[in-house]
Amino acid sequence: FIHRDIYANVVGGLKVSEPAVDLALVAALISSEMQVCLPPHSCFFGEVGLTGEVRGANLAVERAKEAAKLGFKKIFLPASNQRYMVEKDFKGVEFVWIREVSEIEARFGGTRSLDTAGRKAPRKPDSREQKADAEF
Repeated sequence: FIHRDIYANVVGGLKVSEPAVDLALVAALISSEMQVCLPPHSCFFGEVGLTGEVRGANLAVERAKEAAKLGFKKIFLPASNQRYMVEKDFKGVEFVWIREVSEIEARFGGTRSLDTAGRKAPRKPDSREQKADAEF
């Protein structure tokens, strides 16, 4: 196995106890692991459970309005928050409703080729990983 450390940095050294940051962190991890870029001008918020379910976020309307005000054009958020959103209030903003983390993986990680058994082919390790394997 290749071991990877994950560091999440919050500007200004703040401590984050907000569960709605989970989805953004998961999206960043998927982007890094799959080596794909997330869409520009996109925003993610929602709580992620241990089995990968995406739970609703408190104050979703207020969060989306603030994200739109900051210039985000695509907002990924929990599907359970859909009933509170009135999309006509968000001109020029696209909502992407997420129920499971696997939906993000499928959307952004689906560019990897499939092997003969129909499974995703493993990605090629980068030069740092090859060097670490050689030293091991």
